[in-house]
Amino acid sequence: MPDSIPPNLRGVYRTILEMLWGMEWVSSKVILEKTGQAEYARRIRELRGEFGFPIAQRIIDGEPHYHLEGRAPAFSTRRRKYFSEKDKKGIAGRGEVMCNICKQRGDGVQLMWDHRVPFDCGGDTNSQNGQILCVTCNNIKRRACGSCTKDSCDACLFAYPEKGGDLVIIDLGCDLHQKLSALSTTKGVSDAECARDLIEKGLRVRNP
Repeated sequence: MPDSIPPNLRGVYRTILEMLWGMEWVSSKVILEKTGQAEYARRIRELRGEFGFPIAQRIIDGEPHYHLEGRAPAFSTRRRKYFSEKDKKGIAGRGEVMCNICKQRGDGVQLMWDHRVPFDCGGDTNSQNGQILCVTCNNIKRRACGSCTKDSCDACLFAYPEKGGDLVIIDLGCDLHQKLSALSTTKGVSDAECARDLIEKGLRVRNP
């Protein structure tokens, strides 16, 4: 076991660093098999954003690969912070209290305080970098962040949904999504085009 890995890094953090310590590109498949943890991508972001290890990511043959660019952390440990009550008031005061992505609101919707630019990617914990998301959208955003290879979150619609204009994000669920994908394949169009066509037809029936 490499003795130069900081002793405070244990468990899955240490396992990932040991795989990357040779500074070769390592596939996500290998990391998943070695760690046995589905959230390995988040642990890598935490190693990068909280512990300062310069870990690069690249898509090779259609699969995410990771590479340690240097064994010395770029900064001292930066542990996760949570939004203060003042931050939360600032975020909530920007508009209606609802999910910033799917626009759900109400007593039956569980809402969360989210970092627009993930803390693991260097995002600050303040009202400017905060938004409100429902649990479903928060989980979708987290998965998207885990496989993202962009250098910046500036154009990301998960981080800044308001930049999407008339964009509407809907959680179809597994069964409905499979049915939509099958229909779109039959029609030879994308899922988005197929869904738009179905919505337009439905609206014409309701509002002839």
